[in-house]
Amino acid sequence: MDEAHPIPAKLNLCIAAAQLVALPTLLISAKWADGWWLLAPAVGYALVMNSAYAMLHEAEHGMLHPRRWVNEGLGAV
Repeated sequence: MDEAHPIPAKLNLCIAAAQLVALPTLLISAKWADGWWLLAPAVGYALVMNSAYAMLHEAEHGMLHPRRWVNEGLGAV
């Protein structure tokens, strides 16, 4: 990693935690949505899952966190 551009480990962990809360929340909220309201949690889930995949991709390349075990753990989750 370039020392001029360190990995923002704390920010990445906060984003990953928010995603881990948002994804099941949106999925569960879709259960109660009826009619066109179903579109809101579905679109939200798609957007959050897309960014969650990006985080998984960064973990796979060891760029999510400076510690390898954190990358492997979050990548697996």
